[in-house]
Amino acid sequence: MSVKAYELVQIIQRFSSPSGEKNVKIECVECSGKYVFIGTSDGHVVKYIVHETTAKSNIGSPFTYQREGQRYFDAKKPVRSIRAASALEKLLVLFDTTLHVLNMNDLEPIGSRLKSVQTFCVNENPKCSDPFLFQICVAPVSKGQVCIYNVTPDDKINLSNTYTLQEPIKCLSADCGIICAALQDKYIILDCDHGQVQDLFPFDKDAFTPYLCKVAKEEFLLSGPDGLGIFVCAAGTSNRPPLQWSYPLTSLTFHHPYILGVSHEIIMVHSIVDQQQKQAIPFLGGQLIGNYDGHIYVCSQTSLNALVPVPWEKQVEALLVDEHVEEALSLLEKVGNSGHLVGQIDPVKKRFKQQAAFIYFSRSELEIALDLFLDAEVDERELISIFPRLMPSATTFLRTVPPLHNIADVNQLFHGNEQRILEAKQFLLHFLQMAHDSRKSSYTVEIDTALLKLYAELGQNKDLESLLESASFSGDVQSCLAWLKDRGLHHARALLLLQKGNRSEALSLWCQMISGELFDSNFKGISFFADVLKAIGDAEVLWQYADLVLDNNEVDGVELFIQNQTAGTPTPTMELDPHTVADYLQRYPKALILYLEYLINEKGIEEEKFHTQLAVQYIDIIAKQKTQDTGSEVDLNENIQRLRRFLEKSNQYRSKFLLSKVRDLGLYQEVAILYGKVGT
Repeated sequence: MSVKAYELVQIIQRFSSPSGEKNVKIECVECSGKYVFIGTSDGHVVKYIVHETTAKSNIGSPFTYQREGQRYFDAKKPVRSIRAASALEKLLVLFDTTLHVLNMNDLEPIGSRLKSVQTFCVNENPKCSDPFLFQICVAPVSKGQVCIYNVTPDDKINLSNTYTLQEPIKCLSADCGIICAALQDKYIILDCDHGQVQDLFPFDKDAFTPYLCKVAKEEFLLSGPDGLGIFVCAAGTSNRPPLQWSYPLTSLTFHHPYILGVSHEIIMVHSIVDQQQKQAIPFLGGQLIGNYDGHIYVCSQTSLNALVPVPWEKQVEALLVDEHVEEALSLLEKVGNSGHLVGQIDPVKKRFKQQAAFIYFSRSELEIALDLFLDAEVDERELISIFPRLMPSATTFLRTVPPLHNIADVNQLFHGNEQRILEAKQFLLHFLQMAHDSRKSSYTVEIDTALLKLYAELGQNKDLESLLESASFSGDVQSCLAWLKDRGLHHARALLLLQKGNRSEALSLWCQMISGELFDSNFKGISFFADVLKAIGDAEVLWQYADLVLDNNEVDGVELFIQNQTAGTPTPTMELDPHTVADYLQRYPKALILYLEYLINEKGIEEEKFHTQLAVQYIDIIAKQKTQDTGSEVDLNENIQRLRRFLEKSNQYRSKFLLSKVRDLGLYQEVAILYGKVGT
């Protein structure tokens, strides 16, 4: 047993017939709104008005009742069944084997009657769009038939269709176009749309009384041999495991999400979710139980009682305490939204869903947990807090009181199982990524702090760097820096420092990585450092670190001084004097050549000094290759060609100054070009 779903409350302690006869029994019950109709063994239909009050009566019941009227048929025969057509204000009464139609208000007979009726049921979901259509399925006496009738607003019972069966029907239930029935010794399913009959399973007609009820669309519960309750759908198959009754049935009904069965000793409450018995209510002499217009009434031969649902909040709370989470959620789905607007979530339901999410999380059923966490809009800190050290160091967060769960932390929860803990961390990472991307949460400091720490711990370095390069990152700096330092992630530390404006500390860290004092495989080297310096756009900082970059790589170093500006990009933040830069780069010949080529070819500067200086650099390279025999013949020829192209193209250099240098190298074609430039 896991939950108290219902309380048994007495309405009529001892029923007495209008005839005054003793030993009159209650045979059947029906309800329409506040009216209750009782059929008796001495041929009466008695109408009561029942009120539920806040004050209890002298028998301790919140119900009061008053007799409103009765209809008498014949004392020798019982009233076997009553069904209300509330929309039509009619009662259908099966007395002996005749089906009568009564006016619900005064119980006077109206319209036609049907004779030779063994039993009947109401199809509450007929395949018809007429809201006033009241359809019944009738089993004739001693005939292997089932007949479909429509009860009309003008008090007629019109035959719609007839289906032939192998045997007469004992009891039946219908939904949409499907009829489930117990014949003399077996259950069958009838598909009215196609006229097909399918046998289900047999039973002993002499030792077994069949019972059945509808539990869902085109799905029925049948009482089976050996105390089994067997679910059957329209296809004749079962989509749920059977349930086991603990006592022999005398009647059954369904009230979502519970199946209610009554015996001579107890009322049994089973969940349709897991088919387990959830509650047993002592009740001697139980004969009849039914879901009447949403009211659950249970009768002995002489008393009428109500099963009053325990408030859904208490049921759900008890189910969650026992971790019957599927049942709790199923019950929540059935509950309304307590007056809240469409799209808003009832705070009570939200809390229950959050509790359910933590239960699924503790079971490592993470996909279900994620859906519930998102649907219930859980405070992200509740989840982060069960992972040690992921919260900011100065957090003031306290878990919800009363608590949503009893998890101390994931290490305790999973008993140190590394695989399950890893899966939990990956789950949290995914959850927080969604929260970070949506930017809907108010707890960005906690979310970003935990994200950084998880990226670092799980080795997701690209994601870590993307997070730190984001302008919206708002994690706790001190705890994040300590976390990164402990894991040797110096490059990420520098990114974080730079993002938070601690430029000098960030650059110092990168310098230590360049020098080899610190090591981090994620650091991309001198080219990255050069890009950072350019992005900073501060000339003082650039000059401070230029030698470091150039000493390591002249090609990367010269990029510090080249302002790459393309269409749509802003104006460069630094304007460096070309003369100063060119003079500074004298110690770095390769960088100097690249810079001069940039000034002349890209910037279009026509100053004689720069053109002459570039030609001299080309000539010096060729001279070095010739005199020191360095480089290959191919390299030498390429450098000569580069000089030749430049001499032919440019008109801004000092030709006479270059002549002697070129002539000494034996570059006669270049000498000829220079003579041509000076006009000699």
